[in-house]
Amino acid sequence: MTPGTRKTTLLLVALLSLVVVIWLDVLTGLEASVFILYIVPVVFATWFLGLGCGLWLGLLATVAHRWADWPASGPEIKLWVIGERGLSTFVLLGFIAFSFRTFKRGRKIDRERIEQLESLLRICPACNRIHRPDGQWQSLEACMGMQPLPPGRRLCPECVAARSPEDGGL
Repeated sequence: MTPGTRKTTLLLVALLSLVVVIWLDVLTGLEASVFILYIVPVVFATWFLGLGCGLWLGLLATVAHRWADWPASGPEIKLWVIGERGLSTFVLLGFIAFSFRTFKRGRKIDRERIEQLESLLRICPACNRIHRPDGQWQSLEACMGMQPLPPGRRLCPECVAARSPEDGGL
């Protein structure tokens, strides 16, 4: 599947899920709140298509949510109330989209760090032995036993000696 086709398919899935949520919202009226379901297409779009798409779908979901509740609200509802509820809905959906984007970025950064560490230290995934610079494979326990550090120490002895006592020694 080409990247363009994949994006189009994902966007159609997000829009279709939004249509299903709108249908459920219209069907239930004000008796049951299905607002929480509007979060699903927004999160899906944000995760797979990016923040911009998630925010646009959030705006579309906000308009649809207000529209679905319009007939049940009655003619006496003020225009500013509709605007305030719509703004609150969009702010909440936008916050959720930003949160999921931030979470996804954090996962990506963590994966990159793990890959960097794994490239520095080759570990066999089957037996957890470590490949040493001399070409030998050694158990993790034996490698840890070769270089004992006091518990809680992060600095090597030379760096600890070079630091002044005011720095705390760690």
